[in-house]
Amino acid sequence: WAAGTVRDNANLFYRNSEYYASYVACTVNKLIDLRAENNLRIDGMLTWAFEFEGRDYFEGFRTLSTNGIDKAVLNVFRMLAKLGGARLQLESNAARDPLAQGGGDSEDMPSDIAGIAAINESEAIQVFLSSHHDDWDVKGTTEVSVRLTGLPVDQSYGVAYSLVADGHSNAYSAWLQMGQPQSPTEVQLQELQQAAKLKTERLSTVQSVNGECEVKVTLPVHSVCLLQFTPA
Repeated sequence: WAAGTVRDNANLFYRNSEYYASYVACTVNKLIDLRAENNLRIDGMLTWAFEFEGRDYFEGFRTLSTNGIDKAVLNVFRMLAKLGGARLQLESNAARDPLAQGGGDSEDMPSDIAGIAAINESEAIQVFLSSHHDDWDVKGTTEVSVRLTGLPVDQSYGVAYSLVADGHSNAYSAWLQMGQPQSPTEVQLQELQQAAKLKTERLSTVQSVNGECEVKVTLPVHSVCLLQFTPA
């Protein structure tokens, strides 16, 4: 079904959108947790995608880009590549166990927010979060508090923030706003390429108090974010 498009099934539009990005990110988080709980080994991760040349823009193939324009899902892998080599413990009171749930999300359920935390050799900490709901028609946001504990006393951190969502590091949403051109102008192509890039912004500088610090972010229902805490 990798070669299927919206011409075959209109629902395959999701493979262009932030929904696919949040689904992949959520799946990664759940599989990493499953590995830890069952003492399984994971050496790496990959995606099974293809290339289709000479086709329409955002036709819905299972690809990471479309006619040279990166899709939102590719930015998920870019975020994951920024994680340090040592995993830290992460607990979320908004995460669900898909094995215990026994079915898809109902419309009135809140989004499933899960994550991975890691640290690199420079003592920088990364927190990768996914917000996902099985129903792509569900909208809204969640205010998320990220609290780090066990930090060096009085250590300052510069906080950087990347977000993949509707309107954020997402060429598909930019293409929709353009009117879905199939023969984009040179200016439109440049705008799409710019919209596709993973954007990172500096949020603030925080200081640990009694070995703890907290940052708050707002996550749309279908979104992925990366917080990077770099010792200042």
